[in-house]
Amino acid sequence: MSGQFSIIELLIVIEHLVINVFIEIILVTILHILIISFVEDFTYDETPSIQISRERTSTIEEFMQFHHRIRDKNAHIQLQNDLVEHLWQKFGG
Repeated sequence: MSGQFSIIELLIVIEHLVINVFIEIILVTILHILIISFVEDFTYDETPSIQISRERTSTIEEFMQFHHRIRDKNAHIQLQNDLVEHLWQKFGG
């Protein structure tokens, strides 16, 4: 009798798995249909609206100047020394 009970339990587990897989397939199919309908409704503009410029603008020039100031070795060493001094005064002996 115990062998039959385990077979019945196994069948119930398989039935639940099949039902869960079937439900997931239905949900994925519905989601797929919704995505496809949304994409079909979305309109694409064939002509690009962006003009590409290869000229150096003032903002790029400012960025490069700022970048070179950051990479200045003397300024870097001075900032390190100032930070160490500040931390020493705040937490040191």
